[in-house]
Amino acid sequence: MNKILSGILAGLVLGGAVTWTVVRRPQAEDEKEQTKEHNAPSRVIHTNGQSFVKLDKESQQHAGLKVAELEAATLKPEVRSYGHVLDPAPLAALVAEIATARAALEASTKEFQRWKLLHSQGQNVSARALEAA
Repeated sequence: MNKILSGILAGLVLGGAVTWTVVRRPQAEDEKEQTKEHNAPSRVIHTNGQSFVKLDKESQQHAGLKVAELEAATLKPEVRSYGHVLDPAPLAALVAEIATARAALEASTKEFQRWKLLHSQGQNVSARALEAA
């Protein structure tokens, strides 16, 4: 019984030591990297109330920054004017009504042409119904 308890205790101690080593090592490496980053010279320069960022060529290329000379440009003069913006909803409703009316006109025209054809062939459409349409 003592051998079993000793084995379990030794296993727990060994497992704890391995777990502590595995978990502790990445944290230590992260701390070293953070310390290294904090000890690096700052790229931000403050002069006369302005802040500048100084980047070397490699950092500029990595960020995709390009430096170019400024070119002269002419701007068109601006004209100031005032206006009033209207709500487009009533106009959109009227456009929809026009589309509906055109569709109804097309359907009615086809129906009238059919009645006219039936009346000319002597079918079941009276002259009175044709005139009312």
